[in-house]
Order: sequence, then C-alpha cells, then structure tokens
Amino acid sequence: MRFFQFQIIYFRSMKFMDKQNMLFNYKRLMVCLLLLNMAFYANAQRKLIPLDDQSPKETIDSGKSIEDFDKWRFGGNFTAGFSNGGGMLLLQPMAGYLLKPKTMIGGGFTYIYFAQSYRGVKYESSIYGPQLFARQGLISSIQAHVEYMPINMQSLTKKDQRDWLNQLFVGGGMMPDKGMYVLLLYNVLYDVNTSPFGSPWDIRIGLMF
Repeated sequence: MRFFQFQIIYFRSMKFMDKQNMLFNYKRLMVCLLLLNMAFYANAQRKLIPLDDQSPKETIDSGKSIEDFDKWRFGGNFTAGFSNGGGMLLLQPMAGYLLKPKTMIGGGFTYIYFAQSYRGVKYESSIYGPQLFARQGLISSIQAHVEYMPINMQSLTKKDQRDWLNQLFVGGGMMPDKGMYVLLLYNVLYDVNTSPFGSPWDIRIGLMF
C-alpha cells in the first residue's frame, strides 16, 4: 500500500517535468521498485523455508502421539457390600496397552478391605497387591484372559504377621474394545488352607475406556 501511494504522488509531480526527465525518472523508479520487490520476496522465502521443513515433522509427531494414546485403555472394578455384621470394599484400577488390535497387556492394583463382627468380636483386615495381565481376542468380543495377582494378607496362622500369597487366574469373557466387560476366572494356585477366599472362581464386572 505504501508503494502505491508513493507512485501516485510521484506521477503527479511529473506533470511539471520535461519528457526526457520523465523517462529517466520513470526508468529509475521501475528499477527501484523491482529491487525492493526482489528483496521482499527473498526475505519472505527465507522465513517460509524453515516453517515448511518443520511442518511435516511436527504433523507426523503429533499424529504418532495421538495414535499411541489411542492404544491405552483405563478402567477396572469396584465392589462394595455392607451388612449389620460388617462389610467389604474392593478396588481394582487397571491400565492396558494394545500391542495389536486384539492383544492387550497391562497391570493394576488390588485393594480389599474386609470387616466382620462375630459374637461381639470384631475382625477386620486389608488385602492388597499388584496385577499383571494379558488378554487375547478370539471371536467377536470374546477374549481369553491370564493374570498373575499376588496378594499381601494377614497370616491365617500367626496373629501379628502378614504373608504373600501367589494367585494365577485363567479364563475369559465378554470384553469389547471399550465399555463394560464380564470375566469368569479360575485361580489355578488356589489352596483352601491358605487362601482368604472361599472359592477358586472369580467373577468380575468392570469398565475399560
């Protein structure tokens, strides 16, 4: 816009000049404008080239980050029950990563609080431990599930001692990519003499998103 205004003022002043001076000044003006235009274009190119070089890389990195995040799944189980004699609370937060569209590995943490009163005597205990699992899709939403879940618990034979108990669950169930899932698992290391649970079977209902 500044160039345009300058040209109007310049050509208006040329009405009082002779033809030779007008031709000379016109040529000089055109050369100046051409040089200014070339300088402006070169400067713009220097600024645009680095941006063009970085843009594809930034786009690729951004797309890769979004794609990696989409492979993560978060969720778990929550159960609570209360009665006049006591209650139970179970928390199982979990996180999984899709190695392939139908293959997931992950981990989590289990916490169980149990309290019960019997003949005036109150008993309470906390059970906790990590989880490592793998899931493999079979047909549609049906998946196989394997999980290692050691737990730390109050010793059943010594009052002031806590013990670690190994558990290995195998089974499967209905597990869509996202949403509610239902699992039926069996603890192959179950021992009625050491386990705090009354059965080797474990039915879980939870969410993954």
